[in-house]
Amino acid sequence: MINGRFYSYLNTAKLLIENYEGDVPFHHYIKQYFRENSKYGSRDRKQISALCYSYFRAGRAVVSGDMDARLKASYFLCTDKPNEMLSFFKESWNDKAGVSVSEKIEILGHSHIRINELFPFASKLTKAVAEEQGSFVLSHLIQPDLFLRMRPGREKTIEYKLTKASVPYSVFGSAIVLTNNTDVSKIIDTDREAVVQDLSSQEMGRVIAKADAAIPKRMKGPLVWDCCAASGGKSLLAFDVIGNMELTVTDIRKSILENLQERFNRAGVKTYRSMVADLSRPVKGLVPTFDMVIADVPCSGSGTWGRTPEEMHFFSTEKLVEYSKLQKKIIDNIVPSLLPMAQFLYFTCSVYEDENEQAVNYLVEKYGYRLNSMETFRGFHRKADTMFAAWLTSPA
Repeated sequence: MINGRFYSYLNTAKLLIENYEGDVPFHHYIKQYFRENSKYGSRDRKQISALCYSYFRAGRAVVSGDMDARLKASYFLCTDKPNEMLSFFKESWNDKAGVSVSEKIEILGHSHIRINELFPFASKLTKAVAEEQGSFVLSHLIQPDLFLRMRPGREKTIEYKLTKASVPYSVFGSAIVLTNNTDVSKIIDTDREAVVQDLSSQEMGRVIAKADAAIPKRMKGPLVWDCCAASGGKSLLAFDVIGNMELTVTDIRKSILENLQERFNRAGVKTYRSMVADLSRPVKGLVPTFDMVIADVPCSGSGTWGRTPEEMHFFSTEKLVEYSKLQKKIIDNIVPSLLPMAQFLYFTCSVYEDENEQAVNYLVEKYGYRLNSMETFRGFHRKADTMFAAWLTSPA
């Protein structure tokens, strides 16, 4: 019976992977499958999901064997604790579940595993990541942690609530570190008390603070434009870092801005302007009035593929070229709305030079912007995302 169950898991995982086309996030895809196939219990869903995600994490590096063999080897590479399913696959693997990845590669055989194949287009990595390419690539075999950013003055409340609920956590600066599957929605008041935000994204607050310090002070605070606002995470970060400011948020999607409004209400952000804007084209209705722009631009998301490893299987150089072109178009349509000596914050969650340094060079060479700082937040050392931030100033 047990053997039949694990064979069933393998067959279901193969079916899901082979039919998945990458057009929606895999967690939506697999939830829909389980919704339509209610025979799977919670334990079944967990095991099948683990097999699928292990394959997405490590499958590119497993270069020999049929699909069954690649699924099993991927699961071994990504599993750090002995368990019943790994024991069923191979008892000797189960005994070695906790050893290092390099030892696991020795066990599987170098002719079967090519770690340099795991991450796509590694030759295009941004410089700071390329310097630690080995550590960065291997980090994708591990599920990142969940991070909360504690809102100012809420630190003791959050720690009290987590302790009372017996939720294991650690503190890193203003961040709470939790295991990825922790559900905090019923424990804390999200957005009002704490924001779910990756550690590297939180650290961009330092860049925002430096840019704010360079702006001449006004009674109502600086005029800040979050031009690709999405869910508003960077706006909330700026709100907590800067405090008094006149905020404008834009995004290409009306539905996203409606969700953002609900989130701002929970977070206590009452005064701001919101409008739909497609920044791939010149924007009507915006004049050169902004002291600061936060441009968290659309990108490959390659710095977050530890959370969405399926993306590694569907990304292409053509997509990278498309994103790079789009980012330059967005820059072209931001620049006319900025005041002289305005602060330009260029953020991505990409690890590719085409989307990072090349975009910064474009601002410097075409528009004469001064580069103040450029930093890659290497989250792969801390089970977090990897992100890029550049701070520039427009000409006088």
